[in-house]
Amino acid sequence: MAFASGVNAGTGMENMDAKLMTDIDMSGVTSWTPIGNCVFSWDSNALTISSGTPYKAHFDGQGFTIKNFKLICNNSTAGRAYGLFGTISEGAVVENIKFDSSCSITASPTVQTDCGLVAGLVNVSTVKNITSSAALTYDGAASAPDDVRMTLGMVGFAFATNSDVVIENLVNKGQIVSKNSGHNSKNNAAAVQVAGILGFGTNGI
Repeated sequence: MAFASGVNAGTGMENMDAKLMTDIDMSGVTSWTPIGNCVFSWDSNALTISSGTPYKAHFDGQGFTIKNFKLICNNSTAGRAYGLFGTISEGAVVENIKFDSSCSITASPTVQTDCGLVAGLVNVSTVKNITSSAALTYDGAASAPDDVRMTLGMVGFAFATNSDVVIENLVNKGQIVSKNSGHNSKNNAAAVQVAGILGFGTNGI
């Protein structure tokens, strides 16, 4: 949590590499603010981070396991990205992490939201070598508006401009549930997008 707070404060920690040195048990964490807590917009096929500080460095889990990470994404701020990381950007790398079956993410936002167990938004960055047994659940709130983007996966939303996004060797063994989404089911990029690996991905071309 101190690492998340340091990154989100924008004092330079967002540019620092980090490594896990042991398994992390998050059972005592009752309220989670993502590492790289950001709000962004995607309009006319251009992505803009409007507030917050994305993580921009190299996070290496070294094969260690995150346990009891239970994220409830009931977001009411349009454009916020949720996950262990909210937004990773500008060439960041997040790799070599395991999430066991004690972890879960439940998304029931009332506004446009991108939720990912690893990261809500991956912007010109890399996510690789991650295994998850966490349950992913989307439960559409009755008050959620129609015809807006709601994503859920190991990565919620991925965007590339003139550099690549790399999503490589992600393995999802967890249960995936999507329910009560009939109010927002249009067949376009402004609807509910739920998947095991990547909810929605596109680029600036």
